[in-house]
Amino acid sequence: MAYGQGEGVSLRIGSAGRAPLLLSLLTLVCMGLEAGALAASARAEGCPNEQLRGQDGYALQLPDCRAYEQVSPADKNFTDAAGFPGLVQSSPSGEAVTFFSTAPFPGVTSAASLPTYLTIRGAGGWSTQGLAPAANPSAAGGSEEGSTEGLTEDLSQALILVEPGLEAGLAPGVYSYLRDSATGAFRLLGPGAAAFADAATGDSRIILESSEQLLPDAAPGVVNLYEWNESKPPDEQLSVAGLLPASEGGQAPTGGSVAGPGGPALGEEVTGGATGGFYTQDTISADGSRIFFSDGGTGRIYMREPEAERTIPVSAGPAYWRAATADGNYVFYTEGEDLYRFDAESQTREALTSGAAGVLGTLGIATETGAYAYFVATGTLAGNENGNNEKAEAGNANLYEWHDGETIFIARLGTKGSDPADWHDFLHGGESQGPAQGEKASRVTPDGTTVLFTSQAQLTSYDNAKHDELYLYEAPDAKLICVSCNPDGAPATSETYLTNNGELGREPGARAFLTRNLSEDGSRVFFQTQEALVPQDTNEQTDVYEWEREGAGSCERASATFSAASGGCLYLISTGESAEPSYFGDASANGDNVFFFTRQSLVSQDQDENVDIYDTRVDGGIAAQNPPPPPSCAREGCLGPVDPSPVSAAPTATTFAVAGNLASQSVVKPKPLTRAQQLARALKACRKRPRKRRRTCEAHASKRYGKRVKR
Repeated sequence: MAYGQGEGVSLRIGSAGRAPLLLSLLTLVCMGLEAGALAASARAEGCPNEQLRGQDGYALQLPDCRAYEQVSPADKNFTDAAGFPGLVQSSPSGEAVTFFSTAPFPGVTSAASLPTYLTIRGAGGWSTQGLAPAANPSAAGGSEEGSTEGLTEDLSQALILVEPGLEAGLAPGVYSYLRDSATGAFRLLGPGAAAFADAATGDSRIILESSEQLLPDAAPGVVNLYEWNESKPPDEQLSVAGLLPASEGGQAPTGGSVAGPGGPALGEEVTGGATGGFYTQDTISADGSRIFFSDGGTGRIYMREPEAERTIPVSAGPAYWRAATADGNYVFYTEGEDLYRFDAESQTREALTSGAAGVLGTLGIATETGAYAYFVATGTLAGNENGNNEKAEAGNANLYEWHDGETIFIARLGTKGSDPADWHDFLHGGESQGPAQGEKASRVTPDGTTVLFTSQAQLTSYDNAKHDELYLYEAPDAKLICVSCNPDGAPATSETYLTNNGELGREPGARAFLTRNLSEDGSRVFFQTQEALVPQDTNEQTDVYEWEREGAGSCERASATFSAASGGCLYLISTGESAEPSYFGDASANGDNVFFFTRQSLVSQDQDENVDIYDTRVDGGIAAQNPPPPPSCAREGCLGPVDPSPVSAAPTATTFAVAGNLASQSVVKPKPLTRAQQLARALKACRKRPRKRRRTCEAHASKRYGKRVKR
C-alpha cells in the first residue's frame, strides 16, 4: 500500500453484483479510517516538513515529523547496499553514516573488493565517497587492494590498509594510512597492518594496534599498542603507547599490549583489544591524556600518560578490563570474581563487590560520571525484592545495579541462549570469539540512569513465550519495563534483535562498537523483529521499530499505540509492507536519525529493486528525491524538443549528490540480478582480496546471497 495525504486503497471491482460492491466499499472506508487514525496518532501536528512527508507518502505514518531520505545513491549498478555492526556507523549528529557493498557503485572510486562508503548529508542531499583509494594499475605488484579497518566516532578519520603502498619506492606489502574524510587525503602511518582502537576528541590523537613491529622500541612478534599524535613533528607522530612503568623496566611488554581487555583472563590463545574484535571505546580519554591497555602476557591493566611520560598500574594483578569513563577518571575491571573501580586522580582501587562475588561481566557503566555500573554475578549481593517479587539467588545470573556504593538487585537472567550476550564477550559457549562476531545485547545511557538489555526470561507479567525481548530499567524509580512486548497482550511469536548480525552475518576482524539502539537520554529505543507489534505491520517480515517514552516526541497517553505497561508508544520505522526484511543499521546520539536497510522504494527517485540504506529523519525529507510528476500534455506537445547530442556516459565523480543522479530520471527499469548472480559476483570480488582474507570474504558472500534463513 502506498500512503498518500489521504491514504487511499486501490480496489478492483468485478461484475458479480451490488452486494460485493457494497462490501468492498465498506471495507475501503474501514481500512481508510483505521490507517488514517494510525497515521494521525503517529505524527505531530503542524510538521514543518508536512509537504515533503506527503510527497514520499509512506512518511505520513512516521512519528516526530520524520521523513524518509535515501542515503545510498540511486544508481548502484544492480548492487545492494549492505551492512552489519562494525561496518555501519552513524556519526553522533546523524549527518554521516558508513555502509558497504559487494561490488563497487558506479562513479565511486575504490579499489576494495568489498567497498566501504561514507555518505555525508549536505545542502543538496546525501553524497557518497569510497574510503579505499582508487585503483592504480601502475603500482608495484599490480593495482592496490584497500580495506577499511575503522573510523573515529565523528567519522572524520578512517584507518585504511592498502596493498601495496600509495607512494613510489615503497617495498611490496601492506601499509596503514589515515584518510581525511573532508579532503580525501591519505597520510602514511607506516608499513604493516593495524587495527583502529579509539581516538581522543577532535581526532588529533588516535590509538591503534599492530602485530607488526612498526617502531624499533615495540616488542617483536606480538601485538603492540601505538599512539598517533597529530601535534608532533611528522617523524615523531607515531609512538609506542603500551610501555611498562619505569619500576618494571619501562619497555614494551614482551607479551604485547592491547587497548582495553587482554591477557590470560580472556582465555587461552585469545587476542584481546581491537585486534581481537573487543570493545575499545574510551580506552583513550577525551583529551588524550590517558591511555588504558592490558599486558598481553601477564593480563595486568595499566594507564599510560604520554605527556607525563609515565605508566601507572591500574589492577593489582591479572584482570579483565571492562569499561572506562570518557574523561578517563574511572576504570572498571574484574579481578578474580570481583568488580573494581580505579580512580585515576587518586590512583586508588575500590572493590565494588567483596569476597568471590561470582561476577560474570558488565552490561555497561555511566561513562559521564562513573557513578553507575550494571553487572551480572552469581553471588547474592543484595537483599531487596524487584517489582516481580523476586530476589537474587546464589548460583543464578543475577543482574545488579551499583550506584555510589549501594548495590541493588534488578532481575534474574538466564545463563543460556542470548542472555549472556548482555554481559559476556564470548557468545558461543566460550569459543575464542570477541564481540565483533556477535553484537553486545545491552546499552547504557551516558548518565547511567537507564539500561537496555535482552532476555529470554519472563521478567514482567507479559508472556514472552521464551522469545528474546528488550527490557528497559530506569534506576531513579527502580522500574523495569518491556519495550518490545506486544501491546495487545498476545504471547510473543518471534525474537527481538538490536542489530542485524544474525541476518546478514559479519566479517571477522571488523571493529566492534556499540550501535545506538538507545538514545542518549533514554527516551527512544530502536530494534527489529518479525512480530507485528502494530496493525500497519502486515508483511510477516522483519521490520524496524521505535519505542518512545510518553512525553517524548509524538508519544502521548492518547496515542493509538500507547501501552501503559511500557509507558510509551511503539512505531514502525520501516513500513511494515516490504516483501523482504528490513534491518536496523545505526542511529544518531539523540535518535533523530535512524538508518535502516530495505529493498522497498520509499522515495520516487528510488527506481531499482536493490537494497538501500535510508535515514528516517526528524524534520527531514529532500524535495529532489521526490520530483513532481511531469505536466500533462496533448498531441505534439508531448514529444518535446529533440536533443541531437549523444547520450551522456555514466558519472565518474568520486562523490555525487542524490539530486543529480541520472538513475532517478531513468524510464526503463533494469532487471535486477538474481541471488545466484549476486553470489557469483561477490565470490569473484573475493578472489581479488589478500589470501588471508579471502576465505572470510567467501563465507560472508555465501551467507549474504545463499539460501535465506527465515528469522
